[in-house]
Amino acid sequence: MNISSIKTIKDFVGSNPFYIEIFHGAKTFRKILIEQNTLIIPIGSIGNEQNIAYGTEVLNELGISTNQNFKNTATNEGRLFHTCSAVVYRNLSKNEINKCIDNSFIKNEKIKTLLSIYTAGSLHKLIKIVKLHDGSSSAEFLPPTAKNGVSERLDDEPFSDSFLKLCTKSHIKNDELMYRLSLLEQANSTDNELYRIASYFSILESLASPITSQFIQQTGDNKKRAAIRYLLGYYKDQHTPKFTLGNSDIYEFDHIELAGKVRDKIFHGGGSLREKDVNHSLKTGVNLLNLRPDMICHALRRDCESAIASYTLRQGLGFKAKNGFKVKYSPPDPNYNPDDLPRLCVDSSIAKGSSIGSVFVKFDGLEPNALQIRVTPPETKTNGPDYH
Repeated sequence: MNISSIKTIKDFVGSNPFYIEIFHGAKTFRKILIEQNTLIIPIGSIGNEQNIAYGTEVLNELGISTNQNFKNTATNEGRLFHTCSAVVYRNLSKNEINKCIDNSFIKNEKIKTLLSIYTAGSLHKLIKIVKLHDGSSSAEFLPPTAKNGVSERLDDEPFSDSFLKLCTKSHIKNDELMYRLSLLEQANSTDNELYRIASYFSILESLASPITSQFIQQTGDNKKRAAIRYLLGYYKDQHTPKFTLGNSDIYEFDHIELAGKVRDKIFHGGGSLREKDVNHSLKTGVNLLNLRPDMICHALRRDCESAIASYTLRQGLGFKAKNGFKVKYSPPDPNYNPDDLPRLCVDSSIAKGSSIGSVFVKFDGLEPNALQIRVTPPETKTNGPDYH
């Protein structure tokens, strides 16, 4: 920690109310007063001591001895790791302070984006510190930003233990597969859930491109989203997912159509997708997008896994269409009954970041709204894991 930087912060805020966010990640080069009441300042490095202590313990358990000199050398070399910066806001109004507390202070997210671009790297929020008008103060230590992933992999999932072994044994030199998996890896690790939705859609779009080409030849129109639905068997082998938030809030919409619009909005239109941008059938999807975009991510990730696994096993329609199989575009069947097909049911509590549960169900003689999934592992405030 840089003591002189901390002193600069104290001098800057004085006795005024303030809000401070501390980030680790890309290095801030110098202090910058970006406006009269907002200061960006580097405050030193966290170092690597915790990782070194853990690694040393593992080495010792493996029978590899270490001495104090080894630990000291590693600690000294890692002292500059995880550089930290603070964004300091002073003279905030009571309303602005309240927004800081409930995470609705939009200005700080915009400044974080600017700082991330300025440093040409990623920034991860570590601590939030606030001093109120009555002189009281509080701090919140934020959890790691790494995604917790899924709690378990089952045998009937596309990415099962057996698929992992197959890829290692027979496909480790399959550059096409590894490229697609690397894209999925990047999408899974993206913090911004809207970008994650857009990334999942782009992966599916790529996998469905041989089908898209045939649909264009048949209709003269760009049928990318129809091709993705065809690839995944939607409206033929399965119905689109049903999302339940809390005990009773149900959201049903074409998540592929919504994901395509999110992708187009981000990369072509700018801004956020709003209800006025979509037709009536997608309005509930936009509502869920605003409340719990991670639930939509959950369904799209499973779509990507299913499509990649099928392609790898040479069973998917994307692989077949690429290798000469003829597909035929057909418009939606007006007599289509969604209850005749299984569907993915995705459930979570209302709190953002809560764990997500999902299961494939076919409603045979049962009202779809009668099913509710209960996620039994403990709820987490942020970055809750997915459960299948």
